[in-house]
Amino acid sequence: MLEGNFRKDTKLTINVQQVSNKSTMQIKLDGSEIYRKAFICTSDPGEDWTKIILTQWGYQNISGKDYSVILPSGGTRLTIANTEGDWMSFNRMTFTYGMKNRYRPREYFMGSKTENLSVNVDGKITDETEIRWSQ
Repeated sequence: MLEGNFRKDTKLTINVQQVSNKSTMQIKLDGSEIYRKAFICTSDPGEDWTKIILTQWGYQNISGKDYSVILPSGGTRLTIANTEGDWMSFNRMTFTYGMKNRYRPREYFMGSKTENLSVNVDGKITDETEIRWSQ
């Protein structure tokens, strides 16, 4: 969970790195769902995949693509979770408001419990520890 002062019309973009078999990414603002995307790995690249990887556990495809949502209102808590499926990882998250961009250029992994993070008024995540995203 990210805690901070999130402005209405802020654009949150997540660049998805890799997905194992299938995962459903859900984003909530103050407890209300604002985005949901199901990722299903197959041998067909479709619109989500840039590389197909078949492993002993099934497909674990590479995306490298951006998925975005515009915050419909202001809020103080953003929750990003893998609500169904195996696991997925992110390359980065970007918050854009007006012409300002704020980046978190770390890999994110949705598959185990995470700690809460704080975002300051400038959009900077103030906790620099490793982050793991989960259900």
